[in-house]
Amino acid sequence: MSAEGAWAWGGDAFRELYDRIDRAGLAPAGPGGALFPAGFFELERAELTAFVPVDGSVSGGGRAELVTIPGVEAAVMLHSGPAGDTDQTYGALGTAVAERAIGVEGPIREYYLVPFTAQDPSRFRIEICWPVFQTA
Repeated sequence: MSAEGAWAWGGDAFRELYDRIDRAGLAPAGPGGALFPAGFFELERAELTAFVPVDGSVSGGGRAELVTIPGVEAAVMLHSGPAGDTDQTYGALGTAVAERAIGVEGPIREYYLVPFTAQDPSRFRIEICWPVFQTA
């Protein structure tokens, strides 16, 4: 999927996920997010994963399936504002990780503290999580 197509895909994917959770009579157990595999930002092509955590069972079907997203040690930076401006936040976070030589392989995560489906992009709050080796 290209970077341009990722935003349209994300809107559709999150509407489907939140609808499926609602139909199951559940509420999200935390903010939704997405996994961006290595190479996505350089090649602008990859298979992406959108997720919304739930406590309970949600029926299958469509594109959604119930999976476990494993935990990760990460350097985190908060992006506030339109999602199209995240390149600045990614640049600052990537620089901090590179300067400390703490980055490891694995997908970068985004957590949408204001749901991805929100109508006002200026309200977006996105945690960008870069995988690092355990420092503690």
